[in-house]
Amino acid sequence: MASPNTANPSTGAATIVAAVWLVLAQALGFAVGGFTAGRLRLNLGMVPPAETRFRDGANGFMVWAVGAVAVAGTLAVVSALTAANAVWTGESLVGQSRLGYLVDSLTRVSQQGKGVGSIDADHGQIVRVLENAVRERQLSTADRTYLATLVATQTGVSQDDAERRVDDTVNRAHESIRQVADAMRKACAHVALLTFVSMLLGAVAATLGGILGGELRDESLFVRGSASRR
Repeated sequence: MASPNTANPSTGAATIVAAVWLVLAQALGFAVGGFTAGRLRLNLGMVPPAETRFRDGANGFMVWAVGAVAVAGTLAVVSALTAANAVWTGESLVGQSRLGYLVDSLTRVSQQGKGVGSIDADHGQIVRVLENAVRERQLSTADRTYLATLVATQTGVSQDDAERRVDDTVNRAHESIRQVADAMRKACAHVALLTFVSMLLGAVAATLGGILGGELRDESLFVRGSASRR
């Protein structure tokens, strides 16, 4: 569905397909596990049928419980890594795809006059200063003054206009990071909700699977016992 080599569906359609697949896969997997546990449980025939069904269902539910622990552990690790790398990913994204454009807009020559010299030699240094500002969550006074002086010299704008350009560029870089982090948080929330729904349905499926497995086990034993009596 998400192959880059073919026509891609919309984000909403891909999300719906992924959600349906997650729920069905969890429910089917736990149902099979619960059925197997119920079918393999030893029944001595010394308890009432209602108690037998309860025990079979409990065995199926235990399959879900073990799976839930494994899923929870996996999600905990993934969530921790996502939270730890969310800001880093935003910084990386800004550094790779946005800082070049931001530097270009920062050093854009004013219409009132031509800049002095070439900005190419200072482009890399400006990028590094902005990357440090993004990483440290703030632009130091020395770096702000330096960038404003450099922009004013290269573009021909006033010092005040250059300082406003610098502040606006840093704010835009921080805003880009915030948007990336918010998108990742929303994605994590959606995954958590879908996982909860799928696990809830998985618990029901595992319990019912255990009961069904037990009923088929007892039916097989009854048929076998009837045949042996004949």
